[in-house]
Amino acid sequence: MFEHFIGFEGSILIPSERRFKELVEKANGIIYIFDLKEGFKYINSASTKIVGYTPEEHYADKELGFKIIHPDDASKLSKLVKDLVEKKKPVRIELRWVHKNGKVIWTEQINIPVHDKDGNVVAIEGVARDITERKDLEEELKASNERFRLAADASPDAIIFVDSNGMITFWNKSAEEMFGYTVNEAVGASASLLILEKDKTRFMNLLKTYISSGEPFPNVPLWKVARKKNGDLFPIEASFSRWQQKDVFYLMVNIRDATQRQIIENGLRRQTEELTELIEEKTRALKEAELITTMGQVTTMVGHDLRNPLQVLVNILYLAKKMLKNPPYTALEIEHQRRLESLLIKAQEQIDYMNKIVLDLQDFGRSLEPKFVCTELKRLITEALAMVNIPKQIYVLIDVGDNFPSLMIDSLMIKRVLVNLINNSMQAMPKGGKLIIKASLNGGTALIEVQDTGVGIPEEHRNKLFTPFFTTKPKGQGLGLVVCEKLVKANGGWISFESEVGVGTTFSIRLPLSR
Repeated sequence: MFEHFIGFEGSILIPSERRFKELVEKANGIIYIFDLKEGFKYINSASTKIVGYTPEEHYADKELGFKIIHPDDASKLSKLVKDLVEKKKPVRIELRWVHKNGKVIWTEQINIPVHDKDGNVVAIEGVARDITERKDLEEELKASNERFRLAADASPDAIIFVDSNGMITFWNKSAEEMFGYTVNEAVGASASLLILEKDKTRFMNLLKTYISSGEPFPNVPLWKVARKKNGDLFPIEASFSRWQQKDVFYLMVNIRDATQRQIIENGLRRQTEELTELIEEKTRALKEAELITTMGQVTTMVGHDLRNPLQVLVNILYLAKKMLKNPPYTALEIEHQRRLESLLIKAQEQIDYMNKIVLDLQDFGRSLEPKFVCTELKRLITEALAMVNIPKQIYVLIDVGDNFPSLMIDSLMIKRVLVNLINNSMQAMPKGGKLIIKASLNGGTALIEVQDTGVGIPEEHRNKLFTPFFTTKPKGQGLGLVVCEKLVKANGGWISFESEVGVGTTFSIRLPLSR
């Protein structure tokens, strides 16, 4: 190749040869001629930069190349020399060398045998290019791919990659478990094997379009039902993202089995409907009872019948909330989670309402045995307010002095009374207003007043407020104030009210200061 000028002094080189040698010396790669008997006949200065050894050091030690080869590649170097001598053909190879500073260097080399006039190989011409940076990047990419594979296999969701032809190129462990296809069966197969027959053409065309066009995916469910290897169909939640590797685009599909979520949603809906029907049925049965003297037995029965299905609904809500602890990955999953959370909130409101009905029915139909404890009234009022959803447009004021004496009462019973009265006040002020809860001492009793600026109670309803089953509310059972009166009386007190239409209502509770 360029052995024709080796051994001559630069002063006698013709200009073209001199320029050629200058170019060789400026080359980034190592250019060399290695005589099989005498060692290096020529090596350019790039050797100093790449392996740390100068040309002079190579000339001085004909075995230097064999000394600085990486131990794991020594056999490859020996085989290279043997192949060049025996086969007499150029060889391309990648080898590792140990730099003078101890660092491992990768090179890509092209080695060409040099023959004498008899055709025997007497030397090797070669070019070695430093590819250490490329190898480091390859190793990092390999490690990155391995990290991704491990993360994907740890994911509870199926993760698959599809190329622009609709072929599966990646398939994690969860995909194996979800669909029943092994990695070997899935990778290289068409993604259409996961799609319903009637949707195959439309869906596959859609996938190919989004992969190749670069258009953003629409924020609507594109794939709702998938097919397993055994032919079973099941609901899914799928999210899509585009993945580029070099100039090739892929579609990454994250798939979650929505069977359990669908069961919970359907169960919540069904249980809520059934429980609402049961409540309405039992309430109608109560209202139709002819004698108040028999209400105790009837209400106890109703409360018992409602408690079991109510507990079932509570358990379903617990399971649903537990599922929601997994963070969503995509906008689609966030939307599904938002809808489920909304459904859970509505169901929880219904449960709270149902639970109130059950408590009212049980308290109405049974004898009460209060457990008197020393209770700080201001704290009890604060706790009762915390149990009620107070609209922003309603101003609340607690007027209880710090030195107000503690009361010997059943705190749970009186808290229920306060919560009931606060809720009534909220309903009486749909457009906002003011709620004042104050306490004072009055003739040896503690007077607690719950005052609102609501619509007031019409004159014709006032003498019926404490009558069982009387209500003006669409969903009321007419037991709230009846139970309040019963709870207050069980604590040795009494309850009354004053009201003016358009001005508001004040309920007054009087409790003994001592027992």
